[in-house]
Amino acid sequence: MLVKRIYSPSEIKKITDSLVILIDTREKKVNHITNYFDRENIRYESMKLDYADFSFYVPRFPVLGIIQDVYFDKKIAIERKANLDELVGNLTKDDGARLERELIRSGSAKLSLMIENASLFDVITKKYMTNYSPVKFLKWIKRIESKYGVTTDFVSPVHSGVNIYCTMQQYLGEISERGIL
Repeated sequence: MLVKRIYSPSEIKKITDSLVILIDTREKKVNHITNYFDRENIRYESMKLDYADFSFYVPRFPVLGIIQDVYFDKKIAIERKANLDELVGNLTKDDGARLERELIRSGSAKLSLMIENASLFDVITKKYMTNYSPVKFLKWIKRIESKYGVTTDFVSPVHSGVNIYCTMQQYLGEISERGIL
């Protein structure tokens, strides 16, 4: 349930600190991410997500007027790719169509594409296994960003957890400041 209320900076901090990361139940090989969450005392749960791999919810917080858990899996999500080769696989007809269907299902949700084990330099220098040229591959990434409003983050797996957490915290802080939580 969304509550129209303007929160103070200290209340926003309490709310953003309380968020619980959601990990899609189909997501595999997330130990490096959950280990980070465990080390940093960040709560997380597994849940089947309709699209993407990570999102979050805010648990009920009656003192601040949040009378039930508020889920944001339809508002913001992160799609993780383990490396450029997994992403390149999405250029094929079947996987590309699957990825596009997922992006369409996300509707107006804010979606981020998190590519592990890669950098923009790796795209440009063709550090992936395919015949796609770096220009064609990069243009495909830019088309996805433009057409679906996706942002792309290249991260080292050791930074995946902090990237997910900070992305969700920043979004939650922004909407809390605007009084739309």
